[in-house]
Amino acid sequence: TAAKHGQTVSRADWRLMKFYHLAESRKEAYDDLREGLRRFHSLHLLAVSPDEVDDPHLAEKVVERGAACIGTPEDAVADIQRMQEASGGFGGLLQAVYFLAPPDKTLRSYDLWARYVAPHFQGHHAAAWNHREWVIASGGGSLNGAVYGRGTSHRDEVV
Repeated sequence: TAAKHGQTVSRADWRLMKFYHLAESRKEAYDDLREGLRRFHSLHLLAVSPDEVDDPHLAEKVVERGAACIGTPEDAVADIQRMQEASGGFGGLLQAVYFLAPPDKTLRSYDLWARYVAPHFQGHHAAAWNHREWVIASGGGSLNGAVYGRGTSHRDEVV
């Protein structure tokens, strides 16, 4: 162990790597990769043996084995959360790039990641969600009267 050798280990220094391909639906994501998986020469990186290359459900098997996440942004968020829970946390996640999908599908996958997955873990959605909850709970807060012409103005409430 690290302690036995006078070392300390911080999970914040851990980096994980996994292949992700995202689409609007799981079926679309699987279909995007079917041809690419058949011609991929490093199948062992996805827990696949050469004997399985012609399996029509190869993409689904790769996901079942945990070797990749192929699906929707929601699937990616759930996958990362499972890895966080199983490992106790980690400092970074690297996406493996194997060029298994056509270029336009790969770029769309990256776009979905940037729009929905990364912000979930970077806290970007938290501020918007908290603000939304505050607006609902307060009926619009102190500006409600000023904006809609009811009650006191914002200036009257400033301390």
